[in-house]
Amino acid sequence: MDKLVKVEGELVVKDGTGRMIEFYEEEFILDESVDSVDKARSLIKKGLITERLQRKVSGFKAVRTVKVISIEDSEEKADDSDLTKAMLKAIELNCVPQNIDSYKRTDYKLKALEKAITAQEERNAKKGE
Repeated sequence: MDKLVKVEGELVVKDGTGRMIEFYEEEFILDESVDSVDKARSLIKKGLITERLQRKVSGFKAVRTVKVISIEDSEEKADDSDLTKAMLKAIELNCVPQNIDSYKRTDYKLKALEKAITAQEERNAKKGE
């Protein structure tokens, strides 16, 4: 069953007078492979929250903190996008690029994740030889 993950945290917003810190709360529906708080937080922080807040908050600059409040079973279906799948695979292989949240476009994030996954799989294959 898919999971409803509730998160909260702080974000940086730039307005005419400078930068301010604001509070946010968001909900994400993730697939059943996200079974721990650490995995959910990593997936949301590295790949999903920045994009969503950029669309919702005018003057959005950056996410400061992400805290998972709860993980519950959900009847709704998870977004089964290529980005989510690639992010889960990168988390599993422990090869998520450090700067992945700075990419503004989804296709750039996806390309960077695929490159990191391919490189990690090649390294793992060499270790296995």
